[in-house]
Amino acid sequence: MLKIQKTTDYSQFKFLKENRPTAPQYMVQAIQQKNLLEEHPIICDVNMNVIDGQNRLKAAEFLQLPVYFIVSENITAEDIGLCQVQKPWAMSDFLRFYKNNEDYAFVDELIQLYGLPIHFVIYCCNQASNINKDFRTGNFIIKKDKGFIKTRLQYVKEIIIVLSDLKRDSGESDASVSSRMQRSLWSFVCQDKYDHKRMVHAIHTYPANALPILAFNSEKMIAHALKKKLYNFKRAENRME
Repeated sequence: MLKIQKTTDYSQFKFLKENRPTAPQYMVQAIQQKNLLEEHPIICDVNMNVIDGQNRLKAAEFLQLPVYFIVSENITAEDIGLCQVQKPWAMSDFLRFYKNNEDYAFVDELIQLYGLPIHFVIYCCNQASNINKDFRTGNFIIKKDKGFIKTRLQYVKEIIIVLSDLKRDSGESDASVSSRMQRSLWSFVCQDKYDHKRMVHAIHTYPANALPILAFNSEKMIAHALKKKLYNFKRAENRME
């Protein structure tokens, strides 16, 4: 049975160029939340080349914590790919883990109702700058009115369906709507005095105006075009009313 060893002499370990680039930032955050380095030792060959656990090693060194490791005589650099069995958790995994929390359960409900991407739904529920980190650590909180969120997301979904059909009818093979467009639509439908029937009617009435907007890469440009070229197109008053 292989022996798990412990050290703070980080210099004895070697990094192989064949391995993936290190990116230990997330691992540092995870260890700060709960140190499980002992439960997940790194794996080295007899020459102390790190076969698996580069990021754990780098994170341990950054935090000046002991690193736990195993030296195997049967492993070589050719086994690097075989050792990559730990897949990082996706947002959907964290959603499943914290699903008993009512705010996480509400996110899951919205995803099931409207079939919208999880990152977008989280964004609509809470637009704080650190929201993805909070979601991963179980600290996600919805401060907006949930009834309002549900209604406005329904509006967004209905518009996305209309726009997707429009792209499909125009002969485009990709009928998807970009994440930038989704965020712009969310901001638009959340404005005071927004009239959903008016927006849907405008898209159906002026499809030639709607299609070019779908190709825009700037959320600011999209928001401006939604207002000028669709919602208020040919209206005397260029306002939401």
